[in-house]
Amino acid sequence: RSSDLKALMGTKLASGSSELSNIDDSNLLEVVLHAGLIVNTSKHPIVELLKSICFEPSKVKDMYLPTMADDILFEMNKWKTGSKERLWQCKCKRFWSVENCGRPMEKKKCQCGEEVGGENHKPVEGFQEVENVTDNTERG
Repeated sequence: RSSDLKALMGTKLASGSSELSNIDDSNLLEVVLHAGLIVNTSKHPIVELLKSICFEPSKVKDMYLPTMADDILFEMNKWKTGSKERLWQCKCKRFWSVENCGRPMEKKKCQCGEEVGGENHKPVEGFQEVENVTDNTERG
């Protein structure tokens, strides 16, 4: 049985066959063996990507993986194309959205305690409009 396993699964997974023989749950063993067979025999692009992630992570270091979190600020700003709503930033770097004309018309307190907003389209000191939002989604 061990020689069949090595022949089917290749050296990467077969090297762990002694650990597999210690699994008491036969259902778990079946799932592990099935997954190992699929991973080693499939040439599907998604399976190839998963193999690279598991066995050769340096190959995927600079790849964009769709499961990674996007830069939410960039995405939010992109959705508002055509809107007069603008993004502003407190001294503590917390973002604020100013609706209607996009210029501050009322004052509020930020979570950090600083005053944000403004009156008559004039921002309070330190409340800055965010001019250019670039995509800062990290790679790898």
